[in-house]
Amino acid sequence: MIIHWPRKLGRPGDTRQQYVHAVDVMPTLLELIGIDPPETINGVGQRPIEGVSFAPTLWDPRDPGRHTTQYYEMLGSRAMYHDGWKAVVFRPLPSSSTPRRTIPSVRSRTTTGSSTTWPRTSPKPGTWPPNVREVG
Repeated sequence: MIIHWPRKLGRPGDTRQQYVHAVDVMPTLLELIGIDPPETINGVGQRPIEGVSFAPTLWDPRDPGRHTTQYYEMLGSRAMYHDGWKAVVFRPLPSSSTPRRTIPSVRSRTTTGSSTTWPRTSPKPGTWPPNVREVG
């Protein structure tokens, strides 16, 4: 995601490593604009907005972030993100040329110095990191 707001955000080219998801965009915009979400629109009650604002991470690169857990599901594949770990079950579509099988993978966050990388791994059965039990 690229955010450009020179008068508010300051240093161009800064990057952030905190986790955010698409559901976090609306609460962030509402916080930045300084308004509360409407309770009704044209007489229709609104559901609570999902997600959490990531505005604090825009001002402070050391802010830990607020979004710690997220479940994903799309076209038969699913994943769970929790505290820097992402467990994925990928299921190719039947029309895909990929063999029809479950391909488990764990995406672990490792920190090297001041940079954060996201290596992908597909561990062998029985070698899952302890975090997978918490995520799954």
